[in-house]
Amino acid sequence: MKKDLNKSQIWVKQAYAITVAKHNFNVHEMRIMTRITQALQKDMRYGHTRSEIHKTLLGDKIIRVPTQTLLTNGSQNHTAVKRALKSLGEKSMLIRGKDKYGEYETRARLIMKYKYYLNNEIVEIQLDRDILPDYLALASYSKYIAEVSFNSPSRYIMRLYQFISHWKDKTKKVVTLDELRDVLELGDKYNKPKDLRKHVLEPCIDYLKTHADVWFEIDSPIKSGRSITGYVLKIYTTNTTTPDIHPRLKARGSQLTTAS
Repeated sequence: MKKDLNKSQIWVKQAYAITVAKHNFNVHEMRIMTRITQALQKDMRYGHTRSEIHKTLLGDKIIRVPTQTLLTNGSQNHTAVKRALKSLGEKSMLIRGKDKYGEYETRARLIMKYKYYLNNEIVEIQLDRDILPDYLALASYSKYIAEVSFNSPSRYIMRLYQFISHWKDKTKKVVTLDELRDVLELGDKYNKPKDLRKHVLEPCIDYLKTHADVWFEIDSPIKSGRSITGYVLKIYTTNTTTPDIHPRLKARGSQLTTAS
């Protein structure tokens, strides 16, 4: 099972700045993000800063995405896809990074505009040039399976899968509650550690353990006095043990292309 998973799936690399960017995208919008990351793979650049890439960008970047790759298995909910595309054109992402001038924050929309062909065969997505350099600069990145991210049933699972994928070469990862809340963009939800664990972390653990190439368990809490301030996460991958991979997991989206 482990061998089949590693060979048959489409792996993508995503800049870590995008993995931990602040946004409140829903599950449909994050699925489109996964496809955008997938389509940009051949344009990714190693060893370049955001500023260096920004100087070399000429014109607009347009991604052509087969409409079927934006639908979950068996779904024909084109309305949800159109609604998510429209919403992404109105929302922004806050990205933190560092270049030769120092640390920075940049906020921009992901999508400038889109064209949805009425034959339901293809969607063209024009990316915001202000955010594209952050996508393409791979000084630090997460590597994950596109379909695991795309088919995840909640945005919390998607975000934690991408986050933990960045640390898959480790056996343990210490995370504070503030860091988790920041990554998951929880706002005022699940303020009590027990609620965060019960309603967010444990469902993510259960799902990833049976669907993904990497997952985690809570090894121990971190405390300040009696208060829980974080967790030590124990990280597992298919190199350490083999999960019961979901039988419907299959490679899709190989036709994603870009055009300038």
